Amino acid sequence: MNRIATLASAFALCAACAALGASGAAPAVIDGTDLKDALTRGLERIRAGARFTPVATLRSQLDRATCPVALAAPGTTPLAREDVFRLRRDSVLVVGSLYKCGKCAKWHTTTAAGFCVSTNGVLVTNYHVVNSTNGVVIGAMAWNRSIYPVKAVLAADKDADVAVVQLDGSGFVAAPLGTTAPVGASVSVIGHPSKHFFMFTAGVVAGYYIITCEHSPAHVPRMTITADFAEGASGGPVLDERGNVVGMVESTQTLAAKKDADHDNTQMVVKKCVTVDSIMKLITAQNEQGAR
Repeated sequence: MNRIATLASAFALCAACAALGASGAAPAVIDGTDLKDALTRGLERIRAGARFTPVATLRSQLDRATCPVALAAPGTTPLAREDVFRLRRDSVLVVGSLYKCGKCAKWHTTTAAGFCVSTNGVLVTNYHVVNSTNGVVIGAMAWNRSIYPVKAVLAADKDADVAVVQLDGSGFVAAPLGTTAPVGASVSVIGHPSKHFFMFTAGVVAGYYIITCEHSPAHVPRMTITADFAEGASGGPVLDERGNVVGMVESTQTLAAKKDADHDNTQMVVKKCVTVDSIMKLITAQNEQGAR
């Protein structure tokens, strides 16, 4: 009977392992260098095919104030963090600007993030991502490596650091826009810091603050969070526990004690984000699509 019991336990363990494997696939391992090279090659093909809007034209459209967008209905059910990533990953794209450095003959690509808010390819990113001074073409790569040129700027706000753009393509997955998350609420970020593409980090809302813009007298709000991000993550969505976008990655500010030649003296890094209200101010005619 002991041998039978042992075999039964073994079969049960195998069944459990099989069920676990069926319920969730192993995480994808991303080769950051390969993915960035693929983005650069894709943008080169777009440029060579002349099927794109030049960056100079896109920059000239950054004065557009508002645009109509058919938004997805916000999610209402709390999700496990792994499900937030699984459901919103396909809405997040790598935004790339193709340029030449002037030191070699090769094309290079800067990378940032953006996220679709409609199934027809309306993408939200930062103003400073689109306002490229040396790029010739801007496009976006999805998780499945499909690459889409940016066709037009639909609306933008320099002070809020928001740009709403139209991608040329179809079959996009929309991330719903939510409402302001309270201080202390759990949030997560999907971004692309320094070739760590589709990195998922988590934290809480740390606070809301007013900043003074260097280029204008405007005072605009920013949210701060504890979820990590770094250069390359600009334009990534800040998501609540229901998978709704409640903000967008913008910049970091390093706070340090009195500088010392022999020590860094960094005390903390403040993670600044655009508020969801700043994004919503650029969008009109909010006809809801089905929630996902």
